[in-house]
Amino acid sequence: MIRVNYCQEGDHHRLAVSGHAGYDDSGRDIVCAGVSSLSLALFAYLPAVAVIREAQYSSGELLIDCTGGIATMAAFDMAMTGYMNLANNFPQCVDVYIASDGG
Repeated sequence: MIRVNYCQEGDHHRLAVSGHAGYDDSGRDIVCAGVSSLSLALFAYLPAVAVIREAQYSSGELLIDCTGGIATMAAFDMAMTGYMNLANNFPQCVDVYIASDGG
C-alpha cells in the first residue's frame, strides 16, 4: 500500500509518500510507476518555485517540506489530483490523506 499524506497551512506544504503498491511485480507495477512519476516531477519542479526546507527521495519514500506562492500551490494541486485519481482507481494500492487549514 502506498500512503500519501499532504498537509497545507497557508504557504507551507508538507508531503510524505511511502510504500509500494503491490499491484504487480517490481518493474511491472503501473500504480507504483504512476505515483513515482508524479512524485519525481514534483520533486524536480519545486526547487524552481519554492523555498525547500527539506526534500528527500528514495525508492518507496518521498518527503517534501517547503513554502511558496501560487506556483507552488498549483504544483501541489496537480500532484494531489494525480494521487487522488490513482487512489480512486486503485483503492487497494493507494491511500491519500489531506489536511488543510482551508487557506
